[in-house]
Amino acid sequence: MMKRLINQELAERFISVASLSGLIYGIAGLQNLSTMMDILDLIFYINLLGFILGCAYGIYRKSRSFAVILFTFYLLDRINIWYTTNNLSVFFNYASMIFIGAFLCGIVATFSYHNLIKQKARIGSILLLLMLLPSLSYATCFTGK
Repeated sequence: MMKRLINQELAERFISVASLSGLIYGIAGLQNLSTMMDILDLIFYINLLGFILGCAYGIYRKSRSFAVILFTFYLLDRINIWYTTNNLSVFFNYASMIFIGAFLCGIVATFSYHNLIKQKARIGSILLLLMLLPSLSYATCFTGK
C-alpha cells in the first residue's frame, strides 16, 4: 500500500537518506578503534566497517537486498547490545529510532523504485509493440508469410 504513495523522486530521496544513515552508522563506529587492543579485533572491526559501508553504497546504488541486509544487521546489532548489557534503552533512544526509520524507508524506497522502473519498462514495451504492429501487419500482408 505504501509503495503506491511514493513516486520516483521521493523514492530517490529516501534512498539517499538511508545510504547516508548507513554511512553515518559505519563512521560512528570509528570511535571504537581507540579501544581495540588486539590486532585480530582491529582486523575484524575494519572488515565490519567495510561491510557496513559496502551496504550503504549498495543502498545508494538502489539495491533492495543491501537495504534489507543493512536493516537486519542493524537490528541484530541492537539485539546483541541489549543482550550483553541487559539494557532495553538501546532500542528506544533517539539515534536507534532514527536509524531504524531511515533503514525502513530505504527498504520501502528501493522496492518502490524498482517497481516504478518496471512499470515504466512495461509501458515502454507496450508502446513499442503498438508502434511496430502496423509495420508487422504490412510485412505479413505483402510477403504472404
